[in-house]
Formats: sequence, C-alpha cells, structure tokens
Amino acid sequence: TGQAVRALWLRLPQGWRYLITGGLNTAVGYGLFALCYAGLDGVLPYALILCVTHVAAVTWSFVTQRHMVFHEHAGHWLPTYIRFQASYLGLLAQGMATNLAMVKGLSWSPWLAQALSMVIGVALAFLVHKFWVFKTPGNAG
Repeated sequence: TGQAVRALWLRLPQGWRYLITGGLNTAVGYGLFALCYAGLDGVLPYALILCVTHVAAVTWSFVTQRHMVFHEHAGHWLPTYIRFQASYLGLLAQGMATNLAMVKGLSWSPWLAQALSMVIGVALAFLVHKFWVFKTPGNAG
C-alpha cells in the first residue's frame, strides 16, 4: 500500500533519498533539454534553450525534493521556492560555463556536455539545499 511504501522510503537515509530523487530529476531535466533542443535548435539560441529548460527542470526538482527528500510541508512554500531558484542561479552559471566550455572550447557534443554538466551540479546542489534552502530542524536526517 501507499503507507507501506512511504514508511520504507522514509527509512532510507536522506542522502540516498536525495540521490534517488536526483536521478529522477536529472532524467526529467535532461529529457526536457533533449526535447527542447531537438525541437528548437536553429529556432532559438542554444543558451536560451538551456535557460528555459533549466527553469522548468528546477521547478520540477523543487516539488520532488521538498516532499520526498527534505519533508518540508509546514509554512508557505513561496519563500523556500525563491531560495531554491536563487540557489540554482549559481548552479546555472556553473552548468552553462562548463557546458559552453565543452561545446565551444573542446568541440564536444551538446548532448554529452549537458549530461556531464548536470552530474557536476548534483553534489553542489545537495549541500546548498541541505544547509540553506531547506534548513530546518527536521532536514538533518
């Protein structure tokens, strides 16, 4: 049942919940990028495609991390959402710099460059989310 699955999920250490949820979020984010890049390459600038898919993917990630990893249910969600989006501005800059350096500087495929850029951001994001975005007494586990 749903209650049993939830209880099993909550027994996992927070780091494991983050990695599993992050895997889902990464797949969704990369899927959004792939769909937009495949459909909009040549129509929109490459950097704009990165920005648009970034905002959509981060919004999806906020919902899943808020409920599945950090269990923030009390209070109004908007201040946390703003901190979450703000935290990703730095990650966006890191991702774009990494991605564009690989595409423009090393002549790598945008597909491979985006995949590697996303992997690098995972560890950085966990630390920022745990210690700033969702910093509440209940997120320590």
